[in-house]
Amino acid sequence: MATRKQLSGFLVSAMPKALYQAMLVLPDRQAAQQVLTRAMLLTITRHGAARPELLALLFQRTLTQACRRPARLWRQAARLDADAPILLEMLATPAPESHWPASSEAPALIHAALALLPDADRQAYLLRHWLGFSPQQAAQSMALSSRTLARHEHNGRHALHTLLSLKGLSLPAGYASLDAAICAVLTAALPKDEVQLPDPCLAALDAAEHHASRRFARLRPWLALNLHPLRRATFTLLLAVLISASLPQLPWQTRTDTMDDTALLADSWPLDTLLDPALEQSHD
Repeated sequence: MATRKQLSGFLVSAMPKALYQAMLVLPDRQAAQQVLTRAMLLTITRHGAARPELLALLFQRTLTQACRRPARLWRQAARLDADAPILLEMLATPAPESHWPASSEAPALIHAALALLPDADRQAYLLRHWLGFSPQQAAQSMALSSRTLARHEHNGRHALHTLLSLKGLSLPAGYASLDAAICAVLTAALPKDEVQLPDPCLAALDAAEHHASRRFARLRPWLALNLHPLRRATFTLLLAVLISASLPQLPWQTRTDTMDDTALLADSWPLDTLLDPALEQSHD
């Protein structure tokens, strides 16, 4: 179980990258800050009793869920405004193309390219390459199977590389991969100011410390990470039961039952009583 110090320290360290993730979904910084505060409050109240190594997974899932409804409302409003989407073509290409990660145009360019990706592809790419999640951790955080997570990560990576190549950006010197250069630009663009938790989060930490021994407090994090696999297993079991109950009777069982009925009929009635009376009269 995470202590207050561990929980607050994790939230402070995760806030800069989490705010950037929210701003990719909600270009309005104030709305992104509100979504981030809500995600942190939900993490404290729902998953404050989780183990420290599970906080990152639970926080990322909570942040994704907190961004869904505001993002949907923003996209509906953005359709009415032709200038709302960020157009990648309008951004200038960094002048020294061989050392583009150090240029001032690189952060805006990568931000615009990431914003054009589908949500699941972008989240899978950021979890794997920027946040350093393993494939199993990323799949568990996004409530996906390993195969689905690998497909989203591949699609996001391919689309992002394609968008950057259209701007003439390739693997720069001094980096092992293009993904390493992208992550270096994202990390360098984070604010360097000291991060402090909002007052509602501090109040929630105080309240969670007093209710740490609350009933089922440790069960909620486990259910949050395993609810989707449990639902899939339950659905599969119910489907198997329905299929087995609706199967027709097998033909060999029908034939066997018919043969048994015929044998019983023959044993119960004498053979001469089964003959046609008309045939008996013809013989006479």
